[in-house]
Amino acid sequence: MLSLAAAMHRERVVVYVTRGTELLVFEHRDHPDAGTQVPAGGVQTDEQLEDAVIREVFEETGLLLAGRPSFLGTHDHLDGLGRPARSSFFRIEAPRSTRDGWEHTVTGDGEDRGLVFLCRFEPHPHLHETQSRFWAGGRR
Repeated sequence: MLSLAAAMHRERVVVYVTRGTELLVFEHRDHPDAGTQVPAGGVQTDEQLEDAVIREVFEETGLLLAGRPSFLGTHDHLDGLGRPARSSFFRIEAPRSTRDGWEHTVTGDGEDRGLVFLCRFEPHPHLHETQSRFWAGGRR
């Protein structure tokens, strides 16, 4: 059992960008073994979680979203490198006019900068366990 109460943890956001009943997902063009993912990433020092949501979505997909994301919950876990992490899950609606799919080169200063993501909206995506944690509750 993972206990993060006394441990320093990495703060992350996971974002469900919806368009009606569809979810925005992406794959790494050059690393298909990474699987289907949703926008997610670390929160910067002194950054509000809601600001990190908007930034991560923009960096990883190129979408600039308006509106306030809805908070869904948190999950304490170990990240991919075995470090303690706390993921805060959010949902935000994309404009219905957002295209069905596109290719985006990741911006920002994170480890994924320069990677190419193949973005699309999908009604029934298969996500990694941690990224899917609040998806059923996030649908409306």
